[in-house]
Amino acid sequence: MIVNDLHYADLATVDIGREASAMTCQPCAPAANGAPLGFQLAAARGRKDLLLRAGIAFQRETLWHLNRPID
Repeated sequence: MIVNDLHYADLATVDIGREASAMTCQPCAPAANGAPLGFQLAAARGRKDLLLRAGIAFQRETLWHLNRPID
């Protein structure tokens, strides 16, 4: 059932929020309908350095972060 799936997905998001010390969201690509998509990175406590390095590495390899919303 969709409602249960959303409930469990929400629980997973809450749990990672408690465990991670820092998070970032990166734009990645538009969906087939043009809607923006992104992904979230989370770092373990005390490992913000890994989070920043991963985000920077992704942006170096892609141009998605330069896109702007269409009015």
